Amino acid sequence: MHSIKTIYSAVFCTCLILIAISFLNYSQVVYNKNSVTNGTKIFDTNVTRIFQRNMERIFHPTNCALIFFGLPKSFKKIVLPSITKYVLAVNPHCDIFIHTYNISVYSNPRNHEEESVIIPAEMHSIGNITNMVYENLVDFHSRINVSYYHKYFPKGNGWLFPNSLDNMMLQWNSIQVGWNLMVDHEGKTKKKYERVGFFRPDVLYTNSIDIQHGQAVTAKFNNRQGWTNDCLFFGLRENAQIWATKRFSFVETYMNTTFGKENGLHSEMFLNKFMIFWNIPLTLKNFCFYRVRATAQIILNDCNN
Repeated sequence: MHSIKTIYSAVFCTCLILIAISFLNYSQVVYNKNSVTNGTKIFDTNVTRIFQRNMERIFHPTNCALIFFGLPKSFKKIVLPSITKYVLAVNPHCDIFIHTYNISVYSNPRNHEEESVIIPAEMHSIGNITNMVYENLVDFHSRINVSYYHKYFPKGNGWLFPNSLDNMMLQWNSIQVGWNLMVDHEGKTKKKYERVGFFRPDVLYTNSIDIQHGQAVTAKFNNRQGWTNDCLFFGLRENAQIWATKRFSFVETYMNTTFGKENGLHSEMFLNKFMIFWNIPLTLKNFCFYRVRATAQIILNDCNN
C-alpha cells in the first residue's frame, strides 16, 4: 500500500504539471493579441478556467464528449463567453472535439452575410481541446458530391438554391467527422464515451446545458409540426451515433416517401422523419439560443417558434 506521503507527492506533481499545461493552453487562447482589449483580465480569467477544468478531470472520470461542429461566427466576441458559461462550465469533465472548415471569408446571401470574415482559429480559445480538425473545402467536395443532392432541393421554404442545401451538407459532414474524431480517440486511448453532446459554434447560448441527463435531447423551439430542431443534440452514445452518422445513408429512403417527395430535402423536416424512422425517444427541453451571423447580427426571435 502506498504511503500517504507518496500519494500527496504524486498529487502535488500532477498539480504542477496541470499548471504548466494550463499556461501552455493559454498561449493558444490569447495568441492573436490584436483581438484582446484587456490582456491582463483575459489572462486571469482563461488561466483560472483552464486550470479548474484540468483539476476537475483529474478527480472525476471522463465518460462524456462535447463535439462542436460547423463554422465559428463572431466567435470570440459573442459566442465564446456563452459557451464557456453554459456548456463548458456545466460539463467540466467532458473531452472536447471540434470539426470546422478552413475558410477565412464566408458568404451566405440568404442571411445577408457577404464576404464576411471567419476566424476558425478562434475556436482554440475553448481550451483543453482533445482533438480539432480544420477541413479544406476541396477535401470536402472530393468526398461529398453536393450537386447530387440538388435534385432534392426543397421548395417553398425560403431556401436559396443551391447554397442552403450545400450548407446543410457541410453541416452534416461536420457532425459526422466530429463523431469520427471522437471514435478515433477512443481507439487510441481505450476510452468509451457514454454520453455525447453536439453544439454549434455560431449560436449564443442562454441556458445551462448539462448533457448528463436524458436519452436523446434537443431544444424545444423550432419543433413546429413535422419539424425537429437541427442545431443541438445530446444523450446516450447509441442515440448520438445515429444522429451523427446515419443522415447521408437515409436520404434515399426518405426521398422515396410521399412526405419526402412533396417537401424535398429540408433540414428540419428531414430530421423529424429521421428521428421517427430510427425510433429515437426525443425529449424537448426549454433551451434557448440565438443564431449569430458572421456580421455579428444576433437573431433574437429564434426561440419564439
